[in-house]
Amino acid sequence: MQDRYVGDIGDFGKYLLLKTLCQNKIKLGVNWCFVNPKNTPKEMNKNDGKYIGYLYQKNKNHAFFKQADENLILQLREIVKPNNRTIASIEKSNILPLGTMFVNEEIPVGTKRFSWHAKSLETFKDCDIIFYDPDNGLEITSCGKLHRYAVKYVFYDEIRDTYSKGKSIIIYQHTNMSKPINEQINVRLNQLDEIGIPKENISVIQSKVGISRFYLIIKQRKKDLIEQGLNNFINNHPLLNKYKA
Repeated sequence: MQDRYVGDIGDFGKYLLLKTLCQNKIKLGVNWCFVNPKNTPKEMNKNDGKYIGYLYQKNKNHAFFKQADENLILQLREIVKPNNRTIASIEKSNILPLGTMFVNEEIPVGTKRFSWHAKSLETFKDCDIIFYDPDNGLEITSCGKLHRYAVKYVFYDEIRDTYSKGKSIIIYQHTNMSKPINEQINVRLNQLDEIGIPKENISVIQSKVGISRFYLIIKQRKKDLIEQGLNNFINNHPLLNKYKA
């Protein structure tokens, strides 16, 4: 996650999902997997995060998002004002449930990442479900943990550590054009299964707004309540998502 992404069209679905899943006495932890684009030079000239027009009435899609969650639209509109577009602004708002815990430290490059991860687990010790929000998603074979661009990924050993603490987990996953999305989803489900997280414990929400992405929802702690929230999200916002059990 980067500050410049805050309030972008894809962000709307993310916050709506987290709000809906965690409204039933589920304590949420958010690890932003925060990235400073200066540390990833290839990213500096990208025009990412520019799609905020949906927040305003003149946009043709505004009514659709307003109907989904008018209050969220108003909150994000305030946040995308100049010099306010930061993850800190999200934390200070009441967009996410009361009591949500945050890890907002920038992901360090190199071996310092190990202590960053350990500290994040300590921060989330009282949380029921942890959301990981990496720029790209789960690790890829061409980028090891000590690589400069490892900051754009969350790694399987980190997810396995979190799962071993009994936590439920949500993972953001960007898609690409290399394979059909269903194939990409199945690859990730198989990889998680290989590290000891059974496929039957995982649900997937594929976003239909903004850039192509999906969310892997690993249900462990408070599984029944999470499934209730997931059903609520699916039933009330069918135009925002596709669901894969």
